[in-house]
Amino acid sequence: MFGGGQWHLRPLPFAALRQFGPNWSAQERVAIYATVGGVPAYQEWLDPKLSYNDNLRDVLLSPGSLFTAEPEFLLYDEVREPRNYLAILKAIGGGAHTLAEIEQATLIPKTNLVAYLTRLQELYLVERRLAATIRPQARHLARNGRYHLADPYFRFYFRFLAPRLADVAYKPERVLPGIRDQLRAFVGMSAWEQLSQQWVNWAADAGQLGFTPEDVGAHWGGNVQVDVVAVSWTQKRLLLGECKWQPDLVGRQVLRDLVETKTPKVLAHLEQSAQLEGWQLSYACFARTGFTEAARQYATGHHITLVDLTRLDSDLTGMV
Repeated sequence: MFGGGQWHLRPLPFAALRQFGPNWSAQERVAIYATVGGVPAYQEWLDPKLSYNDNLRDVLLSPGSLFTAEPEFLLYDEVREPRNYLAILKAIGGGAHTLAEIEQATLIPKTNLVAYLTRLQELYLVERRLAATIRPQARHLARNGRYHLADPYFRFYFRFLAPRLADVAYKPERVLPGIRDQLRAFVGMSAWEQLSQQWVNWAADAGQLGFTPEDVGAHWGGNVQVDVVAVSWTQKRLLLGECKWQPDLVGRQVLRDLVETKTPKVLAHLEQSAQLEGWQLSYACFARTGFTEAARQYATGHHITLVDLTRLDSDLTGMV
């Protein structure tokens, strides 16, 4: 998968987990996708007969598991000075996403840090993301890029395991409560947002979006964060979407906040680089368990597409 002269193999789509673990629920498959992603070698560490929680406790965190050793093995095979690369990956996994934040967390001078990050991007371990609302001709000048771990397994490892490797090796039961306490937020910010963006691409290909986006991603800046953004500069179309991985139904206020609070801030930010006259807006909201009746009524009146886990799971099945 890595190394000079080798092809980079694209991971399998989320829907492939249905075949690997047919007894897993959709919620478990999203959690598993957040933990090992779509790389078959990582998925094969799992036991499809066990639940996600049992896999986490009895398989992935078992003494001697490759799950806890693979990142360092890969780095020692691919780079010199693996300690600095590990420090960068730990920093990004812990929430440092800008160049300044990574420099502060690692104490690596910026001139050297850029070279390290470039190498990590060449290895497909790190990706630099730009807001989807940045015009194509301005992207090469953009300075607000954010660095993220490209692989879900690495995100999980460096978020939960790397900071506590001693406990993982000798007392894994000490690590489990922290993972379980923070897993919902982690899944929501990683896999659920990623899958929601994949659904937007699916909807565009299926002719359900109403336009063909030139970019699908997220927006940050102008004091606002939007989880899902699809934009077509040629067709002057913009979709803004919200993602919620909460166990209860999403209420009307979430949709109102998207339409009435976040949208004006995004448009104000866009006006700095684009003429907005004639643009058409649409909305989507992605929720694990669904929506209240009040939210559904609000969505009908504001042309908001509502997508729960059941619908997303069914739709993305066609991407295998």
